[in-house]
Amino acid sequence: MAERNGYETKEHTVVSEDGYILKLFRVTSSQKGNSGKKQPVYLEHGILLDSDIWTFIGHRSLAYSLADDGYDVWLGNQRGNPYSRGHKTLKYTDGKYWDFNLDTAMTNDIRPVLKYIADETGMGGSIIYAGHSKGNTLMFMYASEYPEEAESLLKGIFALSPIAYMEPQLHIKLGYTVLPTLGKYLKAFGIKSVFLHPKIVQRFLLFICPNFPHICEFIVYLASGKPAQFKPDDLLNFFGHFPVTTGKFRKFDYGRRKNAKVYGQNEPPEYDLGKIKVPAYLLYGKNDIYTSEKAIKRIYDELGSEKKILLKIPEDNDEEKYQFNHNDFFYARNITTFLYTVMRKFMQDDLQPNGE
Repeated sequence: MAERNGYETKEHTVVSEDGYILKLFRVTSSQKGNSGKKQPVYLEHGILLDSDIWTFIGHRSLAYSLADDGYDVWLGNQRGNPYSRGHKTLKYTDGKYWDFNLDTAMTNDIRPVLKYIADETGMGGSIIYAGHSKGNTLMFMYASEYPEEAESLLKGIFALSPIAYMEPQLHIKLGYTVLPTLGKYLKAFGIKSVFLHPKIVQRFLLFICPNFPHICEFIVYLASGKPAQFKPDDLLNFFGHFPVTTGKFRKFDYGRRKNAKVYGQNEPPEYDLGKIKVPAYLLYGKNDIYTSEKAIKRIYDELGSEKKILLKIPEDNDEEKYQFNHNDFFYARNITTFLYTVMRKFMQDDLQPNGE
């Protein structure tokens, strides 16, 4: 995709402490100039997705826009997605491969990747982190669990569709109820994983989406919210790369007995957002079906960052046809005008590299 759009990518590999082989992509602009040391920007995807979300809508893609602006762009891939399915000893078809939670993914994926980028670029303390959805959840966990380390590596955080506390719409809540039970039945029948063969899914959708586009658009609605900003031309691109809340933001709940062994208490400890000191920009959409302005305001209020911004995208525009949903932050029709302009201003005004 990068080559098709006139960009170059270089693959980097980071091996986590627990053996997962993670792939990073470093994006280089074909435009001349900006040959000096560039400020690194690290982009982290959300759940069920991969680094392709930052590149798949052609020149409207965030990775290309940042590269053209002169930034050193790094794309992350969390364990288990198609780019990061390697392991030193396990196969991704092994059940044990998938025996991890967000806490272990944060500690063993986010931490070493950020350190790797700092070492490769020599720009520790100047890295800008931009995450979507779960990519923000992992960052909030990291920056609250290792606040001094986060400050030493990061210049600022862009949280796009930020998730820590969730207030989802009804059909998403029903999913929370049904999916764990479904998972137990699948496991009982020996089915260890789903979406492991994306090519089969893609072939199916190559038939469905052109012939019955409303079906695919409805799936986008279920997964993202009102598709007011969605371009039908992006349907195949989107699907081609798509493989019980407590009201608290806390570590994995193993159950009372194991919690006592792991944490030394019956209930899992909460992540303290007040420990986060890195400047944070929370950018959200009115039509997000996974959270609400109230839930995001709660994150904002609890953040310990001296510099923090809470902003609806699009800013100063309440027309319904322009309102962002959960996934519009990587594919919206007007993404360059409504999102990139805002990010660019904050990056230029507030987040220049250390020493500049």
